[in-house]
Amino acid sequence: MRSKKRKRSKFKPRRRQRRIQNNAPSPGIERNNKPVDANPRGPPEALYFTKAQVLELVGKTWPCVWQWIREGKFPQPHMLGGRTIFLVDEIKAWFAALPVPQYKPLEEESDAA
Repeated sequence: MRSKKRKRSKFKPRRRQRRIQNNAPSPGIERNNKPVDANPRGPPEALYFTKAQVLELVGKTWPCVWQWIREGKFPQPHMLGGRTIFLVDEIKAWFAALPVPQYKPLEEESDAA
């Protein structure tokens, strides 16, 4: 009696993936299970803000900020690769120069004096 031939599947057989050994250390972790800092100093501080970041910080729309720029009340923008940017130091100086509101003292403080 003749044995029947198996039909070949038209799909390719799946290849087995290599198993990861459990004793292999994970990348970024030393043997004592402490994370390794690739850069102990951290990321560098940004030198500029994009227009969207400035609008989010200020909480105003672009037409309002643009009017402040024309009136000289806000730092001038710079162009970097066709994008509008603002230098961080200039924005920090602008925030520092904003007036501080004066509030009435609490009644308890005025009675005690």
